[in-house]
Amino acid sequence: MSDILNVFLRKKPVLLLLTMDQKINYASLLAKKVNLTYTHAVLILRKFEENKLIESRMDGRKRVMILTKRGLDIQDIFKKTYNLLKGGETVGKK
Repeated sequence: MSDILNVFLRKKPVLLLLTMDQKINYASLLAKKVNLTYTHAVLILRKFEENKLIESRMDGRKRVMILTKRGLDIQDIFKKTYNLLKGGETVGKK
C-alpha cells in the first residue's frame, strides 16, 4: 500500500485535510483544531506536500499551507464520504 493511502486510512490525517480551507493555513492552528501535537501535524502536512495535496511557502517565520487543485478534489471526496458516514452532518464550509 502506498504511503498516501496509509495517511488517509487514519482519522487524524483526514480531519486535518477537512479542517483546511482555501485561505492561509498554519500548522499550529490546524494542529489545535484537530487536537494534534504540532510535530505530528507537521509530519502529516509534509506527506500532504510530498503528494501534491498542498503547497507551502514561508510567510515571515511561519510556513503557510495552501490546498492545491488535487488537494481540494480529495478534500471534497472526503467531505462527501464523511457526511455520508455521519448521516448527513456537514464538515467545513462549501
